Amino acid sequence: MKLSHLNDIKGNINGLPSYVYTGYRLHYSHWETVKSICQIHNETINIWTHLWLFCYVIFLFYRLNDYSDIHFYNIFEDKYHFKLFTSYTSSLIASFCSAWTHTFYMTDFKYIKYPWLVDFGGITFAIYFSGVGSTMFVFDGNVKYFYLFFTTYQYYRNVTGGITRHISITKKTDESRTNLTEFMETFCMSALYGWVIPWYYGYLTGNSVESEIFYQLFDTILYLLFGGLFLYSNFPQQKFPGYFDIIGHSHQIWHIFVNIAIINFCHSASMLLKNKESNI
Repeated sequence: MKLSHLNDIKGNINGLPSYVYTGYRLHYSHWETVKSICQIHNETINIWTHLWLFCYVIFLFYRLNDYSDIHFYNIFEDKYHFKLFTSYTSSLIASFCSAWTHTFYMTDFKYIKYPWLVDFGGITFAIYFSGVGSTMFVFDGNVKYFYLFFTTYQYYRNVTGGITRHISITKKTDESRTNLTEFMETFCMSALYGWVIPWYYGYLTGNSVESEIFYQLFDTILYLLFGGLFLYSNFPQQKFPGYFDIIGHSHQIWHIFVNIAIINFCHSASMLLKNKESNI
């Protein structure tokens, strides 16, 4: 199937990668778009990084039988099972929504007017949901419920602001939606309230079981921040135009670091349950 140049794109298509000029799937049907998953274009790596991650997390769910008797009926049995469930489930939601959006965002869907809202809504909810697990694991007594109310309110403000911005910018060119805006909307605020604050509190009070767990989660934040630098700077495609359109542009590098961060996050949650059951 033929790929197009940026100059061939007419109309307002939100989400085009910055400073990427070739490799676009233009005028593909829905079925052609599905088949393009196995085609080489400027979104191939973005799609497959999260498709692979989605399949890998399903495998992690299956592998739980090796060291745990976790089932859907006992996910509320204790905070260890609930933390693991929220971590894995949030990873599934984020990877699926991102893979779906990068596959179909250039296709006209009658019932989905703003396809990037799927990506934004899915990822922010995933971070919030994993943060619920962190909150219930780390905080004690009624403090956890007060903090949960606080984070829910912040998540609501973040999402409503993001939805309004996504809808307004979809009506015009993509230039008004910067990479920094995307990074701050999707990760910074959600990660701050959902991950950083509760786990740092747990580290200070000793409720995070082991300092090693905190440091692994700290690594997760560092991976996201480092990937965000590429996303914000549009490196390397801005510095070397035309050389990284298909493979190696900043959004693809961002996806790779997100994958590393999520795998590290899931591994940390698995360690919690392993340590708990080894001490029984």
